[in-house]
Amino acid sequence: MKRAYSLSAKEVPLIMKDTLKYSCGYFYVRYKDFNDKGGNIPKFAFIASKKEFKKAVERNYARRILRESVNSFLDEFPPKAYLFFIQKTSVEIDFKNLKKEVEKFVRYLSLH
Repeated sequence: MKRAYSLSAKEVPLIMKDTLKYSCGYFYVRYKDFNDKGGNIPKFAFIASKKEFKKAVERNYARRILRESVNSFLDEFPPKAYLFFIQKTSVEIDFKNLKKEVEKFVRYLSLH
């Protein structure tokens, strides 16, 4: 995923207020419209907490597989800001099923 699609650390607290939410068994997402100089592109942040993943290797792996599954559907996301909170169960399933969950989220966005 290109750097242009990433939220900065300063932007994340701004997104946390007054957001819409989506949840599944593997991650939950907070998202809202966000005006930025970057134009009409979606922006993403992937958060894996130390409570869920004790080791940095596990946190990085969880972020990497979710980022890659979101990257597959990058063109289908509306231009908003998205915070993905990764849950422990996301690394226990295979990549195909995680990708299907992201696809369900994209379909949900297109309906709402």
